[in-house]
Amino acid sequence: MIRRYFIFVFILFFTGSSAISQINFGTSASYKYMKGKDASSLPANWMTSGYTPTGWLAGNSPFRYGDGTGGTLLSDMQNNYSTVYLLSTFNVQNISSLKDVSFSVNFDDGFVVWINGEEVFSINDPDERTYSSFAADQHESGAFETYILPAHDIEMKEGVNLIAIQSFNINLESSDFYIDFRINAEVALPQTSDTLKVIFSQPNGFYTNRFDLRLDVPDQEYTIFYTIDGSNPQTSATAINGGKSKILKWIRILPKAPNTLA
Repeated sequence: MIRRYFIFVFILFFTGSSAISQINFGTSASYKYMKGKDASSLPANWMTSGYTPTGWLAGNSPFRYGDGTGGTLLSDMQNNYSTVYLLSTFNVQNISSLKDVSFSVNFDDGFVVWINGEEVFSINDPDERTYSSFAADQHESGAFETYILPAHDIEMKEGVNLIAIQSFNINLESSDFYIDFRINAEVALPQTSDTLKVIFSQPNGFYTNRFDLRLDVPDQEYTIFYTIDGSNPQTSATAINGGKSKILKWIRILPKAPNTLA
């Protein structure tokens, strides 16, 4: 009996000579930071590139006391100040290829994030974000929580981008405080138009004898992605990278839509 495979084939654009689009801003990143007790005269534009953080301290994340290890210990925060201001930069490559951006935050108790001066999102932030404000609700640190936003909704630019974070503790007496942050990008691989077809070594049809099917790209700038379980290779976890040319063993073909074999 001839074994039947379902094969959906897409050609996805890939350019080997260009840099892969990405954002990779990880934990233990370097920041300039200001303690809330020193921020009473901080100007309203502190989160923009128009502000120069003169006199700010320097440290690596996480910023903390009472919980966690490493990073920057804020040993004087308890009973003294409730907020911490952070500034850093991250790089973006091939921004037009970005699809989604993942923000992962490990925090206790609240924060607001700006990128290039534009607010991106916030969790447990107070109605008034002053140097002495408290988080609107309690949240324990210990694990990263991820928030995914479309790249086109974020005011990013090619190259260096500014990230600003204001973090809040629940009260002055709190036994702990923690903020750590990372950003990663998801690359969008665009599907080609219908005018560009996979080149099959055999035409569509019904075959009674087994044979090897060869798939080739119409242009060396393209790569074949396919599945053998009927799922869409553009979204499927079982998608296989076939490279520029792929030989599929013992296939029989039935007529189907363009670029689709069964």
